[in-house]
Amino acid sequence: MFQIKKRSRTLQAWVYSTISILGVIGAFWFGYAVKPQETKSFFATAIIYEDGSTFIREIIDTDFAGTDQRGIFRDIPEVESIDYVHSPYAPDNRRVLSRGEKAEFGGRCFIGQRWTCLRIGRPDINNYGLHRYIIDYQLVSGTLLGENQCELSGDTICWNAIPERWEWDIKTATIQIQYPYILNNITCGEIRGYVSENEATTNPDCDITQSGNTITITTKNIDSRTGLFVAAQRTNTPITENSDFLPPPKAPTNNDGRYPFWNNITSVILGLILAILGKVGTTRLLLYRGRDIVRSGGATEAAFAETNDGPTKSLSNVEMNRLVTLSVVPPDNITPYYGGILINEEVNREAKQAWFLQQVSDGKVEMINREGSRFKYVSPNPPESQPLKLIFGPNAAENQPILDLKKIGEHTKTLRTKTDFEEGWRELGEELKEWHEHSNLWFHKKPAFGPQLGGGISMLLLFGLAAIIGFISTLIGLFFCVLYGAFIAYVYRGWELAVRSPVGSGLWIQIQGFKKFIKTSEAKHVEQAAQDGTLRLYTAWAVALGEIKHWNNTLNSYKQNSASLD
Repeated sequence: MFQIKKRSRTLQAWVYSTISILGVIGAFWFGYAVKPQETKSFFATAIIYEDGSTFIREIIDTDFAGTDQRGIFRDIPEVESIDYVHSPYAPDNRRVLSRGEKAEFGGRCFIGQRWTCLRIGRPDINNYGLHRYIIDYQLVSGTLLGENQCELSGDTICWNAIPERWEWDIKTATIQIQYPYILNNITCGEIRGYVSENEATTNPDCDITQSGNTITITTKNIDSRTGLFVAAQRTNTPITENSDFLPPPKAPTNNDGRYPFWNNITSVILGLILAILGKVGTTRLLLYRGRDIVRSGGATEAAFAETNDGPTKSLSNVEMNRLVTLSVVPPDNITPYYGGILINEEVNREAKQAWFLQQVSDGKVEMINREGSRFKYVSPNPPESQPLKLIFGPNAAENQPILDLKKIGEHTKTLRTKTDFEEGWRELGEELKEWHEHSNLWFHKKPAFGPQLGGGISMLLLFGLAAIIGFISTLIGLFFCVLYGAFIAYVYRGWELAVRSPVGSGLWIQIQGFKKFIKTSEAKHVEQAAQDGTLRLYTAWAVALGEIKHWNNTLNSYKQNSASLD
């Protein structure tokens, strides 16, 4: 099984970064799912004849987004007949609701004898995306003609062209009227809720033009449940020039009616690519900024720098690795556990294990069973480090206590338990972190926050991306993807900014050379270490560098060879 925690830090970063980047897909999905419904275009035309008969066509393009929607409703006063209802790609079954059905419909339709509530669609079929609905109907003769209507005096026309109960915001509206006589003082106004014609409000931002017998009113951004009336004063002067209606907006396609995520899959893929580019670009910048500093000169000068003073140069990881040569001995001016931290650039479990093994190697602690679960403090000197004091007690030199990792709970004078060990283990982690952050082996190495906090912030950013996609703009969301990718690179590769100092770089080169030796060691090397008295030291280094498995195999091979010779 692939275990992320057991892989190299760079591989871990790529795995976590890939998972985080794939979160962009989820953000797009969620963003399109919560995108508000809106009517893209409300296009209405009315032909009013001299006798007052009126023929109206409405072409309504409504975007249902990612919300289940079974159709639309139209609340129309004074309907003589409904002549035609059609939707190219959505169910267009029509039904005029009865008075009882209107009462159960949550106030979307006005309950009154002169109002017709038209339902278009099928209750058992949900629609998504953008759909067009075309409705042709006739009004009772003379409905739009009257006197002193919509704050105009005399003979007037007043038409509630945009219904006041329309439940979606309208992005653009175009209203056109053809009438055979000249119209004066053409105006428009908003209607909120249900009001009678003579209670309509004053002009919103309408663009009114007149050509021949046709007037055209256009406006934008009408709020939901806000209607729009058009009014004018009638004259008896006939118009001799006829003009055609403007054509309606381009009709939505069948693809426009798909679920928004799939309808915008190109944007999703582009967002994913931009996030990857942001991540890769920032990673390259981090690698450049995180180049290690070495002593100027050749490989020898770089590997054995004694101070951070003097001429230096910056090298990339590739260039640093070229300076590494196999070394059969570890550097003598750094402990295995500090060396492991220097190589891995973090305090991990292996470094802490190497520290404990170092206590055994130094003769302070002795392992008293093969399982490695019982240890005894054997040094005649009191423990100097706080972790050892917590594990074995401050009077360990006098009491010579035994640590039993299988026992939990209170300790005695001569017995320490797993509870004591865990307390000392935590303290050890804090001490090693303190050394890591203040050692002179690095320059400006600490990121602003770790992967845990960064992962939480990245989740918030994904929700932010979804909100941008859903409520603001896909274009802005695409730009945000680049920033998100850059942030992910910083979270999971920010440790690249851990620039080693000349002394740290020199030790790194030496330790990497010794790591090569450990990785390729044979039984004869273990034998030589045993003869030199460095076997425990080398074992501590193998633990710290994550090469204990190979070292143990080599050690077992050495023992088998020794047994066969005996």
